[in-house]
Amino acid sequence: MYSDVYIDSLGHVTNVEFPADRLEHGLEEEASRVIMASPRWNPAKENGKPVNSKLTLPVIYNIEH
Repeated sequence: MYSDVYIDSLGHVTNVEFPADRLEHGLEEEASRVIMASPRWNPAKENGKPVNSKLTLPVIYNIEH
């Protein structure tokens, strides 16, 4: 599964979206919570200046019984 992660020009995660089919059992919510709580990212740059950006991040679930 992949998520779209939106990062502002200061490196903060501002939004997380999952464009694929929804999973149940709170998996997307938990992945979103973890990504939103991550430390500040290095923002993208355009012409040497930090800019808002979107990146696609793979999310891998390992569920053991």
